[in-house]
Amino acid sequence: MGKIRHYYVGACLLVSSAAFAQVPSHSMYVNESSKSVPFYEAYSNWQPGTPLFSDAAAEDEEFFISRVKPKERFINSATQVDPEMTPDRKLIWWCPIGTADGGGWKSLPSYFFDSEVFSMWSYVDIYGNWTAPMIRMAGAFTDICHKNGVRTSTLASVPWASTVTATDGGHGQTMKAMIDGGADKLLKFLRYYGIDGIGYNSEFSIGSGLSADGLKTLLSQCFAKREAAKWPYFTNAWYSLMTSGGTVGGGDALSSSNQDWFHWNGNPTSDAYFMNYNWGASGLSTSQSTAKSFAGRSSYDVYGGMDFQGRSVADWVALKNAEISVGIWGAHNMNMIFEGRGELGSSPLTKQKTYQLISENVFTGSTYNPVNDLKIQNILRHSTTATDFHGFSKFITARSVLASDDLAAEPFVTYFNLGNGTFFNVKGETTFKNEWYNIDAPI
Repeated sequence: MGKIRHYYVGACLLVSSAAFAQVPSHSMYVNESSKSVPFYEAYSNWQPGTPLFSDAAAEDEEFFISRVKPKERFINSATQVDPEMTPDRKLIWWCPIGTADGGGWKSLPSYFFDSEVFSMWSYVDIYGNWTAPMIRMAGAFTDICHKNGVRTSTLASVPWASTVTATDGGHGQTMKAMIDGGADKLLKFLRYYGIDGIGYNSEFSIGSGLSADGLKTLLSQCFAKREAAKWPYFTNAWYSLMTSGGTVGGGDALSSSNQDWFHWNGNPTSDAYFMNYNWGASGLSTSQSTAKSFAGRSSYDVYGGMDFQGRSVADWVALKNAEISVGIWGAHNMNMIFEGRGELGSSPLTKQKTYQLISENVFTGSTYNPVNDLKIQNILRHSTTATDFHGFSKFITARSVLASDDLAAEPFVTYFNLGNGTFFNVKGETTFKNEWYNIDAPI
């Protein structure tokens, strides 16, 4: 079957489960990378306007180019549930989209209904995509993020306590290619593909042929040059478990031992500094004061990291009184909401309904309505059965995007589709009778 990037159509989801049995399964056939040329080599040779890869992967280039710039958002305090809540606190959803393992399609358009259709955009500032390798992102996913005013980042998912080197054939060699190419090339690459930024699972050490100062220079220069490069959206997510010297360690909070990965030589090196999970009130205080010690930096660029996979607790009570943002991680292959979608049944339609229920429970609270005043507790929940979770909306104001420069003239727009279906119609006639997925389709 042909490769399809966009389905600009509507589709009905209220169909019998029998329809799903009509579609044969098929393996991943879109080439995210080359089978013969490693990414670091392709990146070193890349120039704007040329495909990243020259072999079979070149024909799939369009799947990885976003052509939608991030939309501007607005916040109207008068319409917020809590008009006194600060709009400065942000949320990074540092999680996978879709499934990565076993030839998973991640967020690429496909012929599978049972795919992830994330919808809680108004509470997210950065979607750090853990299924997007350094530096490759499905264009459809970036498009839907940008249409909702959300920035995206890819990830160097370096394993715990490993050491990267300039000749390791993996993350270290990619890092070297990026450092050698410099900030100008990296910003051109990101702008060409429409990817806002990058992220590091920085719980590793920088080894032979590389230097911490080399990576700091690259990151700081990207922030310094992003406006001139016409890519002001550049972002870098950074995990706190690396010392300023480039060795694994760092600590749970932003402090003097790791602050170079937040700010260095007069420029940011990250704007989503993700604290390790054991921070508490003391770690929040240290992080806040360290961030504010740099002129022009906001402590809301520091995120209190929470382990959505491995823990059922997080210090929300302390966070409420700190000028620190919210960081959610979990997990490597699937996020916990998508993983739990089989909680109420196994049919694809039931799983999608369950996914949306869990999403609302997590983001707007266990009453499914942010107006209801549930007590803030030091808990984490991701289940339809949760009755006591206050929801992320207790910390994050809802944001919307503008379609024009005049808010008063904004039309009311709604959609009857989340980005998947079991058929689609063109001008009222069914032109495709099988299941499909394109997360960019609703807008």
